[in-house]
Amino acid sequence: MRTTSPRKGLGIFAMALAIAIVIPAGEFSFAAGVMQVIQYFFTQLRIPLAVAPMAVLITIGGVFSLAARVLHGLKGLPVR
Repeated sequence: MRTTSPRKGLGIFAMALAIAIVIPAGEFSFAAGVMQVIQYFFTQLRIPLAVAPMAVLITIGGVFSLAARVLHGLKGLPVR
């Protein structure tokens, strides 16, 4: 049986709460998600030029994460 650390769940809750406090409810869209939050933060910090590099880094991270999941799944397949 697999158990998860309660601290991890608390961290996710704290991050969601921080986003909910910082971004006004009328401006947040679940469809836009992470990029909207990053754009809002960098705009408030007055460095909007940092949004594009962060978007590229998030995209690269997503691609590598997907590749790792696909390769890990292929490891369990029998070769005949």
